[in-house]
Amino acid sequence: MQETQEIKENINSKNRNLYTEYYEKLKIKENEVLLQSFGGKSISGNVYYILKELCKNKKYSNLKKYVVAKSSDLEKIKEFINKKKFTNVEIVKLHSKKYCKKLAEVKYLINNTAFPTYFIKKKGQIYLNTWQGTCIEGQGRNQEESKYTLGNTQRNILMSDYLLMHNDFTLNNIKKDFMLDNIFKGKYIITGQPKNSVLFNNELREKIRNKLDIDNKRVVAYMPVLRTDNDEFDVEKQKIYVMYYLYELETKLDENTIVYVKLNDFIKQHIKKGLFKKIKPFPKEYEEYEFLTAVDCLITDYSNVLFDYSNTKRKIVLFPFDKEKYIGKREFYLKYDELPFKTVQTIDELAKEISDSNYKEYNEFIDKYNYNDNKDLTKKICDYIFNQKKENEFKVIERDKFFK
Repeated sequence: MQETQEIKENINSKNRNLYTEYYEKLKIKENEVLLQSFGGKSISGNVYYILKELCKNKKYSNLKKYVVAKSSDLEKIKEFINKKKFTNVEIVKLHSKKYCKKLAEVKYLINNTAFPTYFIKKKGQIYLNTWQGTCIEGQGRNQEESKYTLGNTQRNILMSDYLLMHNDFTLNNIKKDFMLDNIFKGKYIITGQPKNSVLFNNELREKIRNKLDIDNKRVVAYMPVLRTDNDEFDVEKQKIYVMYYLYELETKLDENTIVYVKLNDFIKQHIKKGLFKKIKPFPKEYEEYEFLTAVDCLITDYSNVLFDYSNTKRKIVLFPFDKEKYIGKREFYLKYDELPFKTVQTIDELAKEISDSNYKEYNEFIDKYNYNDNKDLTKKICDYIFNQKKENEFKVIERDKFFK
């Protein structure tokens, strides 16, 4: 962690002067937008669905779209964009000269986390921070691992013109843990998540299942969170645990079941082609929420995806294999044991739940957290941001009372 932080500081120091020069000299280009998702590791989540709307809707054909990619993920993102046949899109390498230049001159900036420490929003730019939805784990000052990034994330939020919040529960938690009260000058938009819009698309569900030849299969998604502790449950040890569980699970699945796993790249690289017959990685041609439309059952542990996937009203199983240690080290916004989903601790229990299509409905959970989600949401958000079209479905808090 310390070495990674030093590398980031060196990059930021190197680019600070370059960015400042662009900031002072360049004029804003009205028809350009820069989109950054998860620090350039992918183009996914809320940012992806906004990009998709901007590319597919003819009213935005005049917009030049720039998608940010880390150097290690650039080819992967470029290939994905090409497969989607998105037009008028250019990939920009994170921390490159082009990246610094675009940060300083595009009209619209869209992110779900934060731009680098050398970024300062110019007067006239419009910054939409989409955030990542409802979180089960504490954020900001509640996260031990965020001590290096808390300040910059808070700074980015405070520079945002619009901060997208999934519900009032999320808004209250984010305001508290990033200490936004009385200092945020932008607009809170309390509405659904663009990434959740696709989960209502049953036509896409059938299309994907047909294309992957899984029409007659019970399709399961396994999406554990990445352990980032520096001691007992670090990435290396998580690899051992996950691989062991996958080997065991493979022997217990029937021929009618297939499990798709969404893992960190470090762990994913150990799942070689042909290693498993009934366990596969998520298909590369789909954004992960697109693929989740085709899934019959979600297995996770502490991931926020449980809020999102619950929109489908399909089965969710919790498999927190390190529950006592994991939860003991972290703050949670909800009491884990009170979540309305079946929790299992062993592979035998997990295999049994996968084979059993029965489960208790959780409509109260959906009503409490997902009341803003709907299939047309992304279009409405883009209309609001790019066309200044008033949307009565949104709850908009103009700015904190301190600034009125």
